[in-house]
Amino acid sequence: MTLALRNKFSRSNAILLTTLMASVLLTSPLTASVAVAATDTGLIQQTQSSSTFNGAMLKLWSKLRTLSPKADAGYSSQSQVIATAGVRGSEATDSALQPYWKGDKTNDVDFRTEIENLNKAQELVDQGQLPQAVQALDKFIKDYPASEFRANALFAKALAQGGAGDRTAGVQTLKSMLKDYPEHPLKADAQEAINLLSQT
Repeated sequence: MTLALRNKFSRSNAILLTTLMASVLLTSPLTASVAVAATDTGLIQQTQSSSTFNGAMLKLWSKLRTLSPKADAGYSSQSQVIATAGVRGSEATDSALQPYWKGDKTNDVDFRTEIENLNKAQELVDQGQLPQAVQALDKFIKDYPASEFRANALFAKALAQGGAGDRTAGVQTLKSMLKDYPEHPLKADAQEAINLLSQT
């Protein structure tokens, strides 16, 4: 269901309303997620769709999805480059520093396939197909043991396991992730998920 409201909000008021709605939704235990978006024209749109998770688990899942690579965000697009940029120092002259590119994987077919496989597995979670998602994430972890996204796959698998009712397996998967990746950016989130899944 889409509800469109036209109001004469300033852009900052629309953004404030969007932020407020998002924070309320991420902290409330709803079985459906609601998104509010403000456009440049002052139009506020509210959409409602079902979600696999609710409350704190939805917040963790949303954060994971935000940090996960997206095939449609440049990995499969010829218009964007995936690279690590740096600036040479000693070679610089009085002219502007020139960037150089290191690790460009835009045209690496294997890397793009890896990203697509991770996205497909995570989309199963988005669709509520948790047992299939666990299988797909297991396959990803086995097929790409040295993947830079392995920790993300383990985190997603743990949330899918917990969402499917196998909380013990979810906790074990998260503990394995933390053991293998003790300094991962999602370390605190993984510990929060362990605490949530450990509750009876």
